[in-house]
Amino acid sequence: MQSQASAPSALWSESGQMFDPIIAITTRSSISVNGRLLCIFPNVYGTEWDTIQTAVGPWFKSGRSFAALGSGRNSATVNTGGVTSASRLFILVQRYSQYRFGEADMSSDVFKFAFITDAQLGMNSPGGLEAFGGDKLRLDRAIAYANDPEHEIEFVVLGGDQVNNFCSEEQAEKEFSALELSLSTLTVPYYGVAGNHDVERPGDEPQYIQRGLPVHFSMAYGNSYFVGINSVWLRGRFGEAQQEEEWDYMESQFAAAPADCKHVFVVMHWPLFIAHPDEPETYWNMPNRARIIDVFKKYNVSCALSGHFHQDIDARWHGISLITSIGICAPLQYAEERSFKIVTVFPDGWSTQRVSVDSL
Repeated sequence: MQSQASAPSALWSESGQMFDPIIAITTRSSISVNGRLLCIFPNVYGTEWDTIQTAVGPWFKSGRSFAALGSGRNSATVNTGGVTSASRLFILVQRYSQYRFGEADMSSDVFKFAFITDAQLGMNSPGGLEAFGGDKLRLDRAIAYANDPEHEIEFVVLGGDQVNNFCSEEQAEKEFSALELSLSTLTVPYYGVAGNHDVERPGDEPQYIQRGLPVHFSMAYGNSYFVGINSVWLRGRFGEAQQEEEWDYMESQFAAAPADCKHVFVVMHWPLFIAHPDEPETYWNMPNRARIIDVFKKYNVSCALSGHFHQDIDARWHGISLITSIGICAPLQYAEERSFKIVTVFPDGWSTQRVSVDSL
């Protein structure tokens, strides 16, 4: 990893090289110039946007623009025209005003990411969220593992049901605040999708969305392309309008996959099925899985990662790997270690490894 400095004095050049001092990297999304990934992620709040623009703005010359957006309190966008391979760069806003800039080489075809699902803060914390044996402690252990450079985790993907969000409004507020605090400690990028517990509490707009927490996403990394789907919407639990919007989103993101990517990963909270595709429709599976698998086949999806069932499932359907993780909160079907998965991607495939969160 790069050396660290305390001030935002490093700027990018056109060639993708950085001037000294090099500052440590943390990413959530990125842009690429001349085939190299560039990441610019100041960790700041509110009034410090002026400082961000002063630090980052000089790199963006004619035809490029910098704009802080109000649509999510944790993000801003840099529009970079036709210069880069991606049209937007999200600048991650965390809790402290330490500026972090950096560069990552995207040429490697071997990388690891962590799939952490069903943290469900508030579901299994008899002594309280912060107590020993509580949900937040387990999430913090998983995050510490991902942060450890020895494990070489490039980014984290959250599989939904980040919070329980099931009791009082006051309790839900505590759960969301605890989640944000834990996520603010990540030193690698994170992406994620919403689960039913995250967004199904009655209200005009779920608190999960109000807080700018991840609902769905797409991104390219190394030899792979990732599409995160909001399966709560796709399942039709909030009506046909939102369901069709998610169908459109999913297909548009698949269509945007780089032509040379070797693997296409899907992340969705619900598994398509539990035991076999002809099983009855239940709370645990996707009723429209036949249509979904047709879309997966159309866009050559390699693997779908899911949670929700609170148990591991390894399946294969139409040549597509379907991997469901037990998650880190509690097993619901039978006794099994709470865990998350490390996915290692290589040129001709990938492997998955379970990491017990109770043994960390």
